Amino acid sequence: IMNIRPVQTLLKNSIVASSRLSSTRSPSVTKAFATSTLVTRKMSSNNSRPLCLIPGPVEMSSTVLQAHSTPATAHTDPKFVEAFGQVIEMLREVVQTKTAQPFVIAGSGTLGWDQTAANLVEAGENVLVLSNGYFGEGLADCMETYGAAVTRLRAEPGNRQSLEEVAQALQAKKYKIVTVSQVDTSTGVLGDVK
Repeated sequence: IMNIRPVQTLLKNSIVASSRLSSTRSPSVTKAFATSTLVTRKMSSNNSRPLCLIPGPVEMSSTVLQAHSTPATAHTDPKFVEAFGQVIEMLREVVQTKTAQPFVIAGSGTLGWDQTAANLVEAGENVLVLSNGYFGEGLADCMETYGAAVTRLRAEPGNRQSLEEVAQALQAKKYKIVTVSQVDTSTGVLGDVK
C-alpha cells in the first residue's frame, strides 16, 4: 500500500516545473494535467482511495481483480473458447463493425506495432505516421526498422495535426498504412480518429 501524498506532491511539482521549463505545452494541456491528474473516485465497492491517473500503474475494479484470481484456463477449454468468442463480438461493437476481424494481442502496445509492421508492410512501402509525441515517434521507428518508407507528420507538443495537414499528406503520395496514437500520454494529446 502506497501513501498517495508524496505522489500528489511529486505530480504537482512536475506539472509546475514542466510548464516553467517548456513553452511548447499549450496552456489547455497544462491545465488539463493539473486538474485531472489526481481524481478521487470509487473504483469498487470496497475501495475509495484517490485514483492516480498517470500512464501506469493501471487501476482495476474489484471484479477484474477477482477474475484474475481464478485458476488459469487452457486455450482449448470450451469455457475459454466461449469467452474468447464473446470478447471478439464485444470488440466488434467497440470498433463499430459487423464483419471485421479484431485481434486480441496478449502483450503491450509495442507488440501491436511489431505485429502490424511485420505482417502488413513490405520493405519500401509508404507509411504515414501521425506523430503526436513519444508513442507516435516509437511507432514510426518500428515501421522503419521493418523497412517501411515512413513519412512523419508531426504536431507541436500539446496539439494534433489538422485535417487539412492530413489531407495534404494523403494527396502527396499513396500510403499502404496511416497510423495515429489515439492517446499519446507523453503530450496529453487525444488523436481524433474520426
